[in-house]
Amino acid sequence: MLTQENFGSVIDDVMHGAVDMHVHFGPDMPPAPDLRVARRLDGLGTARQARDAGMRAVVLKSHHWPTGALVRTIQPLIPEVTLFGTVVLNYSIGGLNPFAVEVAAKIGCTFVFPPTWNSAYHVSRRLTSPSLTPVGLRDRGGITILDERGRLLSEMHEILDVVKANDMVITTGHLSPQEHLVLVEEAHRRGIQRIVVSHVREEIPLEERRRMADQGAIIELVYRPGMDAKAIIAAARGVGVERCAMTVDGGHAFSPLVAEAYRVFVGQLLYHGMDPEEVKTMAQKVPARLLGLS
Repeated sequence: MLTQENFGSVIDDVMHGAVDMHVHFGPDMPPAPDLRVARRLDGLGTARQARDAGMRAVVLKSHHWPTGALVRTIQPLIPEVTLFGTVVLNYSIGGLNPFAVEVAAKIGCTFVFPPTWNSAYHVSRRLTSPSLTPVGLRDRGGITILDERGRLLSEMHEILDVVKANDMVITTGHLSPQEHLVLVEEAHRRGIQRIVVSHVREEIPLEERRRMADQGAIIELVYRPGMDAKAIIAAARGVGVERCAMTVDGGHAFSPLVAEAYRVFVGQLLYHGMDPEEVKTMAQKVPARLLGLS
């Protein structure tokens, strides 16, 4: 039972072993003068604050360059926290580039993100001014992973070949709801064991989240200040907490440190009625299982 006296220690118990699979750091080459992607800490600073909070692992993500080599450089300096690298398929590495994914796998990238800032879906929903044009877009259209018939492009099939051969994690990036479904279904069909539905948004109905979870995907739930914690709890239980993972998708210059934001996330879930074991499942057990830490 949670009380005034034990509330802090229960949060500590969750934090000591927590994993965040979606952490931003600087520099990340944002489109000037867009401050939405200004970062608070560099990679080393991010790893240090995770260590100081007792976290078990973090995944370091850049929208524009593979982070595997950096992770390998930082890891010996912060051995208490396991670090994982990413590659994001934006224009800065050639878009849907299977060769870049193959190299990324060799230099220590574990996660593959389809296009984020350069995805057609992101561009259609977020691009409001030429001054905020995502790096690498210029006069190009956004990137989609589907052809005109709604099937995966051949490049994505090659990328999934590399993902499976190297036991990488395939995520859904900033794709459209339909692209999410097609990508997860094909990854599942191929027997890819590690699939993450990135920072699920309201436009993906609960029924479709369940469908992707049934196909082996982990559903990533994001908390930010001002979000409805009760709605997140309902979404987690609707899918099954054993198929969800927590993240704050943090690192922004205008936000709390990732570890502090994560602590707030844990506290909010507990405060609004989630059982500590449910929270530990999403904070510790599910991501640790996905990353091979358990």
